[in-house]
Amino acid sequence: GGSASNLVQGLTLSGKISGAGTGAVTFTKTGGGTLVLENATNDFGSAASLIDITGGILAAKNDGSLGTDNGIRLNVNVATG
Repeated sequence: GGSASNLVQGLTLSGKISGAGTGAVTFTKTGGGTLVLENATNDFGSAASLIDITGGILAAKNDGSLGTDNGIRLNVNVATG
């Protein structure tokens, strides 16, 4: 599930994001505000996967929130990050 914050423009995803075994995944965070990944059992991603942050803030509550530990790459836009 997700919930909007009244304190900071953003969204918290507490539900599980699945995708293990589906190959390369690109997860893109755009626009202002904060996206919080908080489920420690997220299992999306693979060694060819990318989390692309082109705007705002991506926050992870813990390591598991960022998906599998198979080498997901983070890409931060230098103009916004």
